[in-house]
Amino acid sequence: MAKQSNDGIRGTLNKHPALVGGIVAIVVLLIALLWFRSATSTGEMRYYSIDDGATYFAHVEELPPFKYSGKEAVQAMVYKFKDGKPFVAYLMRFTEAGKKQQRENIAHPTPARLNGMADVPEIQAKKPNGEWITRGAPGYEEAVSVRCPEGDGSPQAVAVPAKK
Repeated sequence: MAKQSNDGIRGTLNKHPALVGGIVAIVVLLIALLWFRSATSTGEMRYYSIDDGATYFAHVEELPPFKYSGKEAVQAMVYKFKDGKPFVAYLMRFTEAGKKQQRENIAHPTPARLNGMADVPEIQAKKPNGEWITRGAPGYEEAVSVRCPEGDGSPQAVAVPAKK
């Protein structure tokens, strides 16, 4: 019976356990960093506004509000009508408690969370130049209703930014 050689990968790993430990530590660190990043962003593009909906910009998805160019950015819900002209129908942000809960939902998904049946985070919405209203409070449904600015129809589509 021939003696097995320790010259292969297994032999190298056996000869250099500190190197193996270092490589494993780096891989674990990279996985942890990627997981943390995914816990706060999906990488999808969304529209946001820093001027109460007067203008909006595309940005990688973040939980609003967040700082952008030194100002508070909130999500702008942009719609288009038959003429194709986009407009900001309403703005949306999480409360601090809602933002914390949403991070938890993303970091630790459960079947109930994935189906939207548990741990619904607190969010607020408002029309441009309006007041923030928390979901469930009087006036919230009106704040998130979408009507054509000229009053001539229902929205045709949600405007979605192009992927990066």
